[in-house]
Amino acid sequence: MLNIEYNAEEAREYLVRETREEALAEGEAKGKIEGILTTLAQLFKDGIISLKDAAARANMSVTEFELAAGLK
Repeated sequence: MLNIEYNAEEAREYLVRETREEALAEGEAKGKIEGILTTLAQLFKDGIISLKDAAARANMSVTEFELAAGLK
């Protein structure tokens, strides 16, 4: 019985570790996307690129980009 309890605890620790790693990876990916959108929005606001170009670089329609980048 002790062996079963140990394996259950080991499994729990594994799941916690995996969940944490997935959450960190998801957070990093979200941060990168937000950074890209912020940068593209600022380049647009500074007149360096057009709204259409900013949206294209984000692989979005102009409307999607405006909403995602907080321009609307």
